[in-house]
Amino acid sequence: MTKQTLNHFALAVLGLLLATALPLQAQYTTLYNFTGGSDGGFPYAGLIRNGSTLYGTTTSPATVFQTTTAGVEKVLYTFGTNPNDGSNPVASLVRDSAGNLYGTTEFGGDNSYGTIFEVSKKGAETILDNFFYDAGLAPFYPVSSLVFDGTGNLYGTTQNGGAYYSGTVYEYTTGGSLVVLYSFTEGTDGGEPLAGLVFDSSGNLYGTTLTAGANDYGVVFELSPEPASGCPAGSNTGNGWCETALYSFTGGADGGNSVAPLVLDTTGNLYGTTEFGGIASCVTPGNNSPTPGCGVVFELSPAPASGCAAGTYPGNGWCETPIYTLSGGADGSYPVAGLAIDSAKNLFGTTEYGGGMLQGYNGFGTVFEVSPEPASGCGFGGNVGINWCETPLYAFSGSATGDGAYPLGGIVLDTKDNLYGTTSAGGLEASPTYGYGTVFTVSAPATAAVIMGSSQNPATVGQSVTFTATITSKFSIPNGETITFSAGANQTGTGYITNGVATWTTSFSKAKTYTVKGTYAGDAFHKAAHGTVKEVVDAD
Repeated sequence: MTKQTLNHFALAVLGLLLATALPLQAQYTTLYNFTGGSDGGFPYAGLIRNGSTLYGTTTSPATVFQTTTAGVEKVLYTFGTNPNDGSNPVASLVRDSAGNLYGTTEFGGDNSYGTIFEVSKKGAETILDNFFYDAGLAPFYPVSSLVFDGTGNLYGTTQNGGAYYSGTVYEYTTGGSLVVLYSFTEGTDGGEPLAGLVFDSSGNLYGTTLTAGANDYGVVFELSPEPASGCPAGSNTGNGWCETALYSFTGGADGGNSVAPLVLDTTGNLYGTTEFGGIASCVTPGNNSPTPGCGVVFELSPAPASGCAAGTYPGNGWCETPIYTLSGGADGSYPVAGLAIDSAKNLFGTTEYGGGMLQGYNGFGTVFEVSPEPASGCGFGGNVGINWCETPLYAFSGSATGDGAYPLGGIVLDTKDNLYGTTSAGGLEASPTYGYGTVFTVSAPATAAVIMGSSQNPATVGQSVTFTATITSKFSIPNGETITFSAGANQTGTGYITNGVATWTTSFSKAKTYTVKGTYAGDAFHKAAHGTVKEVVDAD
């Protein structure tokens, strides 16, 4: 957690009692409200999923917990149970094939500089390693999640420590050793990594740093095993690994100060978020960050032989594209969590603030989707990016409705594209000024149905007939979108949906039975659907 993010959290808490509910946009359900008692409170980290079970951590009281997708919560472990236990687990967990959970604590342990821990399926905790301080050479205060390699070794980052006191990438081996793989210099290589790492299929690691780089707004970096010939030109030598700054943020339209992990698509492109940068005018009172802007969602792709395209930013053999820029209004502001990606390359994430109609801190955070822009454009409810469309799926209200506030963790998907996450505050169980946080789900698009009707059936040749398409859904009724009507390849029209109903008036030149179809294209909240009616047309 960055100092900037913690400052944001403290400032925003003051507005919770004044909150008013915002309209629902997607199917949202609070699965669990933390009470701040033995069940834990204030979950900063996102969730991981195994089948219908979700796993996460809370910070105060500090716990490792599980909950079913139906909202049945169980505490697996409470920190402080063991002597010299860790404290403040702010990072997401990882799970091995045997069902054991692994994570980090920012503080606590034998030396008070944090721990790596394991919690078994039965809830037994083992402290695997205690971080310590030795004039900055060793890593300490870990806040990132861990990632496994193919043989069971764990990898993570620290914002503090290392040979230059600017953070590290480390490995915890299956043999029980903590090894620093790379120490950041706070130069062009980057500095102060807060986010976890991601592996590609070749065994290379990718991550982000909060600061430094060529422009002092952080970098996207790659860490690769060092070849026998040594690290190539343009990279930096670590402990058996080579570090390369793939892109240095400028703090402008391309974004700046990333605190989130990256995700990879199947073709090797990287996606992530920056907490700041983007729209320079998106600055609010109380924002003490030197970087203006409310954040961006970005793509980093290997540069083609012809060079980076117009509208993208060249890096070190890579091209950066700010595929969506947060405005600080209804679409949210300050994304501090990483993204989830589905098989169709849709990206899902959260913003800590925004969701209201004003810029910056207004609002209690959002859940959003960023999708490749179709040939027909972004459509209803979509905000236009650079060849991508952003849709705010849900805006948290921060009120006593129990929907939570200020999501700091990312999203996890199930096989049906339902989304699951946590909010760091809010919920039904109110402390003196704000709730203890929630576990929530935003459901996959709802099934819709199109029911077709006719004003005159049978009709006669040349007679005007008005067709009505009525859209039904268990969740909500689309409004302001369109229905495409057709009565054959050469007889089509469009009707706008008002309160779930669209109409189209036409006539027919031949006597026969027509199949008139009404097609609804769907949106981020409703699946596509169509309906038909048989229209009989008689001769005069």
